Amino acid sequence: MRNIVIVGLLLFAPQAAQAQLSGVPTPIAGDILIVQGVTVHLYGITAPKPDQLCRAKNKPYSCGLISRTALMDLVFGGTVRCRLRTETKAGVREADCESGGFDIAANMVHTGWAVADPLLGRKHAKNQMRARKAGRGLWRGEFSLPGRDN
Repeated sequence: MRNIVIVGLLLFAPQAAQAQLSGVPTPIAGDILIVQGVTVHLYGITAPKPDQLCRAKNKPYSCGLISRTALMDLVFGGTVRCRLRTETKAGVREADCESGGFDIAANMVHTGWAVADPLLGRKHAKNQMRARKAGRGLWRGEFSLPGRDN
């Protein structure tokens, strides 16, 4: 019986190891990182694409680049840990990621450089309401709600 339990644990160990990633990230967009060569979308949020323009005080600005820079700032010099979820149609992994003990997606919504994904429920709704009320990030001007095509 003991041998069966050990064999069972060994069979399921690789799956458990695949469910998590840890490493130095490379931000691609305000909601996308590459960790250990795996493209990861931060679960529950969407952010402007790097080439997206928004408007503030009637002037266009590169909100997509600023969003990516905000993500760079959150993860700079650290290691991220991601718990993988599902894979999108484009082969991108959805994940809950943290850096320094903080939820990266929640921080992106808090700063206003990402928004709660309306398709995924209300996980970040309170943070978004506060960012919007305070006029942080995207909320200080006009923007098209970032879409998810990954």
